Amino acid sequence: MKKILSICVMCFAVLLFATACGKTDLDYINQNMSEKTEIFFYAENENFYSTLSVGQREKNYYMDGKSGEIVDFSLLTLNFFEEINADLINVVVEINDEKIESEMEFNPINATFMVDLERKILANDEVCVKFEDAKLTLENISKDFGVDCDEAIEIACK
Repeated sequence: MKKILSICVMCFAVLLFATACGKTDLDYINQNMSEKTEIFFYAENENFYSTLSVGQREKNYYMDGKSGEIVDFSLLTLNFFEEINADLINVVVEINDEKIESEMEFNPINATFMVDLERKILANDEVCVKFEDAKLTLENISKDFGVDCDEAIEIACK
C-alpha cells in the first residue's frame, strides 16, 4: 500500500511540476515580450510618409530573453521618398491641438527619421505632423485590422 501511495504522490508531483502551476504559453509570451504595438497611425503625401506606433516596450532592451521594466511609447517616424541629407530634422507634432516641437533623429538601419514622443497616444486622438511647409494628419489604421494585438498574440500561440 505504501508503494502505491508513494507512486501516486510522485505522479502527482511530476504532473504538478510539468504543468508549471497552470501557466500557459500565452502567459509566458506576455510576461517575456519586449515590445507590443497596440495602435498604428499612418499618413502620406507626395514627399514623405509618416507612421506612429503606440504601445509598451522594455525601458532598456537586453538580449536575455526576458522582459524588464515596461514603459509606454509612441514612436513617430518620417520616411522620405527622396534622400534628405541630414542627421536631425525638426517637426511640430499636434496631439489634440497640443503642439510639441520635436527633433527627429536619422536611423541609418532603415533610412528613417524617428522620435519617441514619450507619452501614450490614444486610438481616438487626432495626430498631425508638420515638417517645413507640409502637414500630415495621421489616421488610426489599426482600427481596421481584423484582430487586435492581443488576439494576434493568442493566434500565434496556437
